[in-house]
Amino acid sequence: MKDKPNLQEITRDWVNGVREYYKDTGNLTQVFMRGYFAGMSEREVKALADMLFDNHERSPSDHFTNTVKDDIE
Repeated sequence: MKDKPNLQEITRDWVNGVREYYKDTGNLTQVFMRGYFAGMSEREVKALADMLFDNHERSPSDHFTNTVKDDIE
């Protein structure tokens, strides 16, 4: 049976990716015209990722661990 996707893991990967993508970017003025973020500015997308990151820092989820099998070996 296929495992259900883990929302916490998916969100962690998205947050980390967005924060990395915008890491050295200063002027976030573009607006997405299509796709998942249509109508949102880059600033809003980065702010959402930062907010989710801060939420997890304050109240971490116990639905997954950051330990990867390869890191243990």
